[in-house]
Amino acid sequence: MTTFGKRDSAPGAAGAKPTFGKKTAQPVPGRAAPPPQAERLSPQAMAFLEAERNRPPVAAAQQPVRQSAAAPMPSHRQPAPSQPASKPAAMPAEPQAAAPTRPYVEPRRPSHHAYAGKPVWGRRVAARLVDEIGVWVLIYVLFNDGFTAALSAYAGADPGSPQEVAASVDILGFALIFMVAQCAYNIAMESSSLQATLGKLMVGAVVTSRDGKKPTLGSVVLRNTIGRFAANAIPFCAGYIVGLFNPERRCVHDMIGGTVVRQRTAPQPSGGYGEVFA
Repeated sequence: MTTFGKRDSAPGAAGAKPTFGKKTAQPVPGRAAPPPQAERLSPQAMAFLEAERNRPPVAAAQQPVRQSAAAPMPSHRQPAPSQPASKPAAMPAEPQAAAPTRPYVEPRRPSHHAYAGKPVWGRRVAARLVDEIGVWVLIYVLFNDGFTAALSAYAGADPGSPQEVAASVDILGFALIFMVAQCAYNIAMESSSLQATLGKLMVGAVVTSRDGKKPTLGSVVLRNTIGRFAANAIPFCAGYIVGLFNPERRCVHDMIGGTVVRQRTAPQPSGGYGEVFA
């Protein structure tokens, strides 16, 4: 059969696919195919290859190990491979709820400016006797010669004689000194921080205002001047006995001065005698 633009395949190649428009090289039977021509290299490349061939071999242990770009760099947070791995850090303990604390309350200190003791009457009578005896002893020590002479003259004088009158005047003078000394003593002691005379301290009593606080100086002065004079002027000691018939145990001089004699609530070394006259 006649073909246009192509050649039939070589004999023996039955079934080969015909080609159109181009020629195919056919190997010559009994002749080897020529080797492919190698691409020529540049002089620099040839010199590099020659140097690599002449380089002595390097032990594998001495060859540097190149780190992969993906491997992490060692840092102070990650231990080196030669170092043992540290133990994992312990988890922080959970904070425990603090126990509820009571607010700090400053302990109460003994004070001489406020007392809540009950009003007393028997203690004040005993304290009055102790104070009067103490003032009389003081006057006798200071005016021993004159006081003794006045008492002797009054006792040895005839009734109604001038010697008796003179001795009576001397004794009244000493009585006036006693009243002034006792008034000054009471005012000084009851207006101080103690709020009590020595007799009241012995029996555990204290002078306060009606609300249980420290009395003012004016109240103490009024109590021991006009008030004391009025209480002593009432016959049969009625100015003091009236204190038994009112809840606050106030006598006449307490009513005039606006004061109350109460049991001392602050601890005192000499408070043991108070229970006898309470």
